[in-house]
Amino acid sequence: MPASDSHDWKPRFGAIKYLLLTIKIRWLKVRLVMKSSRDRLCFGYFCPKLDGHCENRIWAGVADYAASNNIDLICFPGEGLRSSRNFEYQANVLYELARGGQIDGLIIHSKAIGATTDQNLLTDFCLSYHPLPVVSIGFQVQGIACVQSDNSIGMRQLLDHLITYHQYRYFAFINGPETGMNPVLDYLSLSSLLKEHAIEFQPQMIYNGNFHQESGAQAVEYFLSIAKLPVDVIVAANDAMALGAMEALQAKGVSVPGQLAVVGFDNISSSRYCTPPLTSVSQPNYELGRQSIALLHDRYLSRPGVKLVQLASHLVIRQSCGCFHHDSSVASFTFKKKAENRPFLNQDCVLDILLEPASQALDFAAYRDPQGVKRLWIESLVRAFFYDLEHHQSDSFITTLNDLLRLLVIKKRDIFVWHKILTILVDCFLNFELERPVWLKAQYLWDKARVLIGEVAQRNLGYELMESERLNRRLWEIGNALIASFDLEKLMEVLDQMVKALEIEFCVFSVYCDIDNPLKNARLLYLFTKQRGRCFFDNDYIYPSNQIVPLEFQEQAIGINMIVLPLFFQTEQLGFVCLHLTKIDSSVFDVLRQQISSTLKGAGLMREIRDYANRLEDEVDNRTRDLIATNHQLEKEIEERQKVDKALKESELNLRAITEATPIPLAIINLSTGSLLYANIPFCRCFGINERDLGQCKIQDFLTDPLDQESLFHNTSSMENQELQVLDARGRSFSVIASFQHMTFLKNKAILCGFYDITERKRLEREILEISGREQRRIGQDLHDDLCQSLAGIAVMISALANNLMDHDEETAGKALEISTHINDAIARTRSLARGLYPAALEENGLAYMLRELAQKIKMQFRVQCEIIIREIVELTDISQSLHLYRICQEAVNNAIHHGQSSTIIIEFISTAEKIYLAVRDNGLGFPKNLPSERGMGLRIMHYRANIIGAKINIKKNGKKGTCLSCTINRK
Repeated sequence: MPASDSHDWKPRFGAIKYLLLTIKIRWLKVRLVMKSSRDRLCFGYFCPKLDGHCENRIWAGVADYAASNNIDLICFPGEGLRSSRNFEYQANVLYELARGGQIDGLIIHSKAIGATTDQNLLTDFCLSYHPLPVVSIGFQVQGIACVQSDNSIGMRQLLDHLITYHQYRYFAFINGPETGMNPVLDYLSLSSLLKEHAIEFQPQMIYNGNFHQESGAQAVEYFLSIAKLPVDVIVAANDAMALGAMEALQAKGVSVPGQLAVVGFDNISSSRYCTPPLTSVSQPNYELGRQSIALLHDRYLSRPGVKLVQLASHLVIRQSCGCFHHDSSVASFTFKKKAENRPFLNQDCVLDILLEPASQALDFAAYRDPQGVKRLWIESLVRAFFYDLEHHQSDSFITTLNDLLRLLVIKKRDIFVWHKILTILVDCFLNFELERPVWLKAQYLWDKARVLIGEVAQRNLGYELMESERLNRRLWEIGNALIASFDLEKLMEVLDQMVKALEIEFCVFSVYCDIDNPLKNARLLYLFTKQRGRCFFDNDYIYPSNQIVPLEFQEQAIGINMIVLPLFFQTEQLGFVCLHLTKIDSSVFDVLRQQISSTLKGAGLMREIRDYANRLEDEVDNRTRDLIATNHQLEKEIEERQKVDKALKESELNLRAITEATPIPLAIINLSTGSLLYANIPFCRCFGINERDLGQCKIQDFLTDPLDQESLFHNTSSMENQELQVLDARGRSFSVIASFQHMTFLKNKAILCGFYDITERKRLEREILEISGREQRRIGQDLHDDLCQSLAGIAVMISALANNLMDHDEETAGKALEISTHINDAIARTRSLARGLYPAALEENGLAYMLRELAQKIKMQFRVQCEIIIREIVELTDISQSLHLYRICQEAVNNAIHHGQSSTIIIEFISTAEKIYLAVRDNGLGFPKNLPSERGMGLRIMHYRANIIGAKINIKKNGKKGTCLSCTINRK
């Protein structure tokens, strides 16, 4: 996060200052207990791995400062946060183990462990270690000091060199992950830098890789084959992707840098030895390490200091960009004191000019030796050089340089920087006017010096290769021994061999007591120290995992740097190994971690197999005794079983005889397929099935309604007296009452179905319904034509009588008029009853009109809200259908009022060319979840009426409350 944003964080921190102070006091109490066993400071370092060039240089800077200030170090190579590569995220457990109070300060290489994560996650991770003093390398976190490399300087130098010196105009960039933070190549900076040289930047010029070598090859495929961009030079965000791109280009037959140049970033050691050597940008990794621990040391001691340190990167030019000369750097080494073309060569004048730029070159090469020592090296070389210029037979210069290079090789310093110092010396001599013999002698010495530097570098490289082969051979031997280890005892013996072979001075090997909770406790199995030698422990030495080294052994770890290796196998946490980190190459540790993890997992599996074999052997013995004991019991059970089987066979024959003798058709249906598993003779006769073809028939062939099929196969409960429409052997549709019972038949989930033909009963019921309708119409007509007329005559007569009595007896006349009023009211009710029994208006005005009249009547008579929705697109002309639909609606409305106690009723009627739809919805009590098997007469009559006109009735809940009864007639 940019430093300009830091003021946004301070108010939030101030709001919780008291809480953080309380936490710090508790933390200090824990620290007092942990530091009781040692007085030296111990700092922790979080990084992904130590097998890379950058990490090794940063660690070297951290370790050098720690050694000179009596500080212990513990390295936690916990991989990237939530890494998606293989199972690397399992190593993140180390970051949690570091919270145990054994460290006094923490350095987090945030740019490396957070390369593929988001900013919020990394920020929360860094701040979670408060109140421990923390310094971040690479990524700025609010409230935490940061040391970072200013990559923009080196990138600007690189682009200026490529554009200005080589005249490249067509660029392709290989960047890191798109979601990564602080990218080396970002759109804004690239666009700005290219714009300065009148080059247009386009987004398709960038390919997002993953910082691994294979993504460089993928980028080449994208640029050349997919995007088909014109490319002069490929710029990669790190050297690994640049090397991958160079290999892919060479495999395609593209010459580098003849046809296409490739440059990288980071200046790893491989970039110098590849062919051609890779032009790259060098980051001050060593200085990043020194500055980070120095800043952490100041913060621990509460010294005032800066919160952000930025170190400049610089360009290292090699051949891959098109420059065919020795390694060089564009870092500006300026001569502050010029010779001003002095006519005579002077040793002191050369030293005066040479010292400052030569010291700068050594500083850039991470020579952290005292300035006095570096000055002595340069002075001795210059004096020897001048001595050889004056004495033709002398080799003092080459001898002095050879002794110096031998010393630098022992110190593991970069000796190629002396090529640069020779170049500076040559540039210095150009300021003088020299005689030809002197110039030739100087040129001869310079050439011999360059050859000597190359020979020493080659010998050193060869020695390093031999040491690497020796180490690989030891690792191979240790790996073979680990592979052959099938138990923990053998594994610890191999660890003892490894400690001796690799000259490890301190080693702790522990496994987690609970792999599901690794942060709780660990079991110490192996310990090696120079003071005590090796120690093997039983399984009863338990200590908190976050101590890493048990308290009683921490004094023996003082004064050494340690690395903690997480042991895990895929998703399973196993334990950890803590090693001393001085005399062996750090790239070895990841190999050891993998080998020990695999062996530990294999030992665990072998132990499980042995335990299982022992349990199995005991189980076999117990089982054998049980079998012998139960053998006699089985003989008795067999005899009993034979008797039971005989009884079952007799029972089965009797049951089959009963089912064959019953007149009701019975069948057993496979629930999953619907095929018939069994059918009695009445069923076969009813449906015309041959007993030999029984297995080829399905119940779906006899059901006419798909809804009945769905109800049959999806209802998990048994059903009784369900009315179905089926087809007989002649294809005639008839009605049956069916009962279903779930069962298991021949190991199949099945349904036992019984059918009872109700065709005749339905015919009689239909006739009764028709007779009832006719009687209702006749009674309605009699009420309207006879009784209403008689009552009307009586009303007229009483009205006349009242008029006659008005003059003689007003009281009696009033009573007569009251009687006339009651008779007229009775006439109106009788006519209403007649219309209900025989809705004559149905024939005249249609069903829609009658439904509106019914809704109005319901409102007036029962004082409930009754709404009606009518969409009669196609008029209903069948009087019989209209009458039955009207009766169904009447019955549904009456049920909603009398049984449902509804306050709102909605009648919906839709008549189209495809279907007729009538629905009655209410907000009443509703029907129970399962309708009773013995339904009321009203429901039966509604179903009968629906069957007469070919309609289907459906009753369901109306939302959360009430009932919806719908009746549907399909016209097509």
